[in-house]
Amino acid sequence: MWLGTLWVGVLLLVACGSGRASSTKAVVGTSLAAEVCIEGEARDTVAYIKNLGDSEWQDIEFILEKGGETYMLGAEPQSMRPGRDKPTSWPPESVKAAEALTDSGEFTRRTGALWRGQAGTKKVERESSYQESMERLGSFSFLTSATINVGGPEPGQWSGEVVPCS
Repeated sequence: MWLGTLWVGVLLLVACGSGRASSTKAVVGTSLAAEVCIEGEARDTVAYIKNLGDSEWQDIEFILEKGGETYMLGAEPQSMRPGRDKPTSWPPESVKAAEALTDSGEFTRRTGALWRGQAGTKKVERESSYQESMERLGSFSFLTSATINVGGPEPGQWSGEVVPCS
């Protein structure tokens, strides 16, 4: 009897995980048809995220890697610059050609350094990841890889190298 109870407890612990929040979503689903490419040089480099499939992506998250660090767009609403909204859908190339992403600073990462706030003010209590310093991507040059997570209409993921645009 106690062995059965122990087994159920172990299964629940494994299924629920450690309880720590993650800034990326676990996506189970289909492989997406996509391409991420760049053109230009240095700070003038622009990026294109191309949906090569047939359906519009919903609930999207883009992750770019540069210099061994990952920068995200869509995972944290607080990372968006004032007056801008995170992308919520991405049409296929057959409907609308991908537009150049020109503001690399929309992609951010948490550095692990805690934000200390201004002297003499109380620190606002937030989820732990939001207490860490945020760093913006300086440019799209020298990107090495990308990941795209899509929540709908059918969940899916794409990962691959960032290539020069042809």
